[in-house]
Amino acid sequence: MLTLAIFSAAIIAGRILWVHYMDDPWTRDGRVRADVVNVAPDVSGAVVQMPLHDNQVVKKGDLLMEIDPSHYQIAVEQAEANGAVHAAELHMRRADAARRADMDSLVVSKEARENAAQTASTAAAQLQQAQAALDAAKLNLERTRCIRRWMAM
Repeated sequence: MLTLAIFSAAIIAGRILWVHYMDDPWTRDGRVRADVVNVAPDVSGAVVQMPLHDNQVVKKGDLLMEIDPSHYQIAVEQAEANGAVHAAELHMRRADAARRADMDSLVVSKEARENAAQTASTAAAQLQQAQAALDAAKLNLERTRCIRRWMAM
């Protein structure tokens, strides 16, 4: 009887240890198993497409949901238009600065030349800022499609 009790206790202890190390999340090697995971998009909006079914297994690259991209597409178009405006402004300011630099000092003062060069530099910075805003708008548009990007262990 004593041998049977010790054997039973060893099996129960083994099962408890097995569940603890294999079925419960642990972080010794950075792995966590999950059957259900909450998903939140990086951008806000109405969900227009969710091609998944309840309890469906998803793989890397599967579309989880799509958020209405119309507002983000408009933001990209506005950023593109803003970039075009700043590019035209930069072209005009550089041409103006070049014209003033070629003029004689009796016609244009040194201050006017420096101001024209500084205005061209400011226009270049505004164009960079518009390009960064365009990049951000494109990134937000891209993020309207929530795709599984990680692999399961």
